[in-house]
Amino acid sequence: MGENPAVQQHPCCPVENVSWERITEPGGFLDRINAGDVLTSVAASDRNLCFRLPTEAEWEYAARGGPHWRDDYAFSGSNDPDAVAWYGPRWGPADQALVRLLGWRAGWRVACRTRKLLPRRTRTHPVATKAPNQAVTL
Repeated sequence: MGENPAVQQHPCCPVENVSWERITEPGGFLDRINAGDVLTSVAASDRNLCFRLPTEAEWEYAARGGPHWRDDYAFSGSNDPDAVAWYGPRWGPADQALVRLLGWRAGWRVACRTRKLLPRRTRTHPVATKAPNQAVTL
């Protein structure tokens, strides 16, 4: 697209700091990809198909792994948050003890609410370094 506004500009990291307006504006990313060879190779001759951004509901559905967590995982894809999530340097042994003591749902809420009082230090991580979400079945 000619520019990369990401903080972490490593080729394995996703691009962040791009607004919805920037992607959907005339001549933006969606216009470019829908006018290019990528759409032709994916959609063949079906002119009704085009790339678009998912709705909030579609995004949440995919992130959760479908209509329900059928494997009884606490998190989508695992019971171990380390396997599926980046949650920052503030999560420590005391937070883990809260989760073990109160259960994942209540412990996570209590730990996260207390952590809101501290400054956030987060960063973008390379893709495909955590386990995937559960597969969505239709």
